[in-house]
Amino acid sequence: MSKFRKQHMKIQWHELLDEEKEELTAENASLKEKATLVGRVGLMMLASGTGAWRVRASMNKISRALGIVCNADIGLLSISYTCVENGETYTNAISINTTGVNTDRLNA
Repeated sequence: MSKFRKQHMKIQWHELLDEEKEELTAENASLKEKATLVGRVGLMMLASGTGAWRVRASMNKISRALGIVCNADIGLLSISYTCVENGETYTNAISINTTGVNTDRLNA
């Protein structure tokens, strides 16, 4: 075992969703679930080395498709974002533990 601790904890994404609503479509999900999806898409793109403006554009596209409004602050390793739907807000900050460009994950 390494004597150095990881600086970022793993996110248990499957625990963030309501398992009682397995048949629920994304459009009908709760704001938390929609925002988690938006953040996950952004994080996957950021981890692939995609530029911040493309990460934001993708997050905006997903947000519009889900019927919510999201505002994101995107850094080299992290995303802080707030999503709004019907006066309700959800804010989250997520980060990756490495940086670089993984060309296998980028779609030409």
